Amino acid sequence: MILNDFPDINFVRKLRNEQSPDFQPGSNGIWPNVIIHAQKKEIFRKDIVSPLSLFMNIKGESHCTTEGRKHLIGSGEFLLVNPDQRITLEIDNPTVTETFNIHINTDFLHGNVRSLISSDDELLNEKTNDVQAPLFHNQLYPKPDNLRKLSDFLIGNFDGQTSVTSNFSETLSAVIDSVYSSHRHIAKKIEKLPATKAYVRREVYRRLAIATDYIRSNYSAKLNLDKISMEAGLSKFHFLRLFKNYFGLTPAKFLNAIRMEKASEMLRSSDIPVAEVATLVGFDSVNSFIKSFNRHSQGISPNAFRNMGK
Repeated sequence: MILNDFPDINFVRKLRNEQSPDFQPGSNGIWPNVIIHAQKKEIFRKDIVSPLSLFMNIKGESHCTTEGRKHLIGSGEFLLVNPDQRITLEIDNPTVTETFNIHINTDFLHGNVRSLISSDDELLNEKTNDVQAPLFHNQLYPKPDNLRKLSDFLIGNFDGQTSVTSNFSETLSAVIDSVYSSHRHIAKKIEKLPATKAYVRREVYRRLAIATDYIRSNYSAKLNLDKISMEAGLSKFHFLRLFKNYFGLTPAKFLNAIRMEKASEMLRSSDIPVAEVATLVGFDSVNSFIKSFNRHSQGISPNAFRNMGK
């Protein structure tokens, strides 16, 4: 189902059976597959226990706090949260934020992952009951084109419908496939990190993900290597080496790429003056922003880029 407003908080907790005195994480309640496609300037939902969830926006920004970290979610990324994580969602903007938050029933999730990782023989002989979905990485991800297209398809065909159809379920299965593909891609890259023990490689990646989430959530601030490496809990030279090894570029270049991505979004979707865009994405001067944008876009100026989209 796709709801066009956030449900009453007591209704949400009832879905999770959190009002029961014997509630325990993992009990899952009766969470359905549900998408919240709402338009809000303000919302505050504190300490909600979620199923597997993808928090994203069609336009505007929101904040989601989980595991003690506050994430900024724009229109170019999504935050993935594993089942049974407690989250706080906030929107407090002068303009409307259009959310598209996907919450996936845990049984539905496990069933889809079993179909993705099991052989035809195992599926036919029902030998997959013990296969469970992995714990995904709780972090911000760039929103891929296929997820944008799936979101557009869901809005175009099911917006406001409270009944669940086979086409709706099939499309959510494609969302899970996209998430699982990203998970497998990350797992392969983690294996190449310079550490002999698997748990060390996973911990290194976890800290690198904390750093990239911090950059994505604070791109407009004055960030430097000291601040970012401190957030990741690593010495700056060790952090710099690991970051370059995994991402193939320095934290400074990663930050600049995020700023250019955000600037491009603003230029495409608004009439905000170029000088103000420069300030909003963290540049001290409009001239340095224009030079950086020209390099990033292979010689296209911010004004020319904006005009191309009209």
